[in-house]
Amino acid sequence: MIKRKNFYETIFGKPEPAEQEQNEVIRKAVSNLNNASQISDINDQDWIVVPQSFSRLNYQFSFSPARLSYCPGVEEVSEGLGLQLENTSKDSLDREFIGNIKWFNALRTARALGSQVIGLSEIRTASELLYRGMKSEIPVYDNSGKQINTKFLEQIFNDIYKVQAPWRAEWIDADFKKIGNSDNLELRYNHLFDASGEISGYDSKPIGSDALTENKQISLADYLLSSYTPQGFPKLGTPKGNYHYFAPLLDNKSVAGLGADSDRADLGCFRYPDDGGSNLGVRLTRRSE
Repeated sequence: MIKRKNFYETIFGKPEPAEQEQNEVIRKAVSNLNNASQISDINDQDWIVVPQSFSRLNYQFSFSPARLSYCPGVEEVSEGLGLQLENTSKDSLDREFIGNIKWFNALRTARALGSQVIGLSEIRTASELLYRGMKSEIPVYDNSGKQINTKFLEQIFNDIYKVQAPWRAEWIDADFKKIGNSDNLELRYNHLFDASGEISGYDSKPIGSDALTENKQISLADYLLSSYTPQGFPKLGTPKGNYHYFAPLLDNKSVAGLGADSDRADLGCFRYPDDGGSNLGVRLTRRSE
């Protein structure tokens, strides 16, 4: 574990003392928020680690290599939240996962498991890590400290992005709302819930002026590796390609999700939170304390 940490710090630089102190405050606050509505737990030892030095976010996080599937922890959460959760589909690696879950309930389920739904900047960063890892540019580890082989990293990446059957989709913790009466939007993420299951808080930032705000087919590699905003959007001027990007709508109802099937792969920021389907699941993440 120490060698791994030093490796990343050698490449990406060690945070300054003031930044380390600030990150520690953030990590403790995040831990308290994550546990506020927790009902059960889930094993995260095989989750993939994204070091803070790689992501350049204010925290380190790990994410599940698969969409959430039914397990004892999910069963407990399902009963506690009054939801009917079950495996409804399989991914391209023949792994079962839970579908037919609406955006709001996906976020509640994740929090009840002491986790959260992966956000837009996080899935972009995680995907870059997968890409660079499968190309053998960097080593990638799971929470147990085990290095993950490049073939498995490629399989995970392809399950998210490759144009192939079956249809696979997943929610992102990203909600888009108009700022006042203008046509400008803000991104809401990191949603929290109170004891009654209502949204009690979230982080929000105006969508940057450098973000792509129209539908476009873009280069996936350019987007993931270089042409992205700090919030995880494709940048204006992202080169054309075969990856479909659908911009948020000005309807105060749009949320984000990823999808891929035999026809196309896409980042859709125009989805309705009540959308469903047996192949629409959720991927969990956890920020480190």
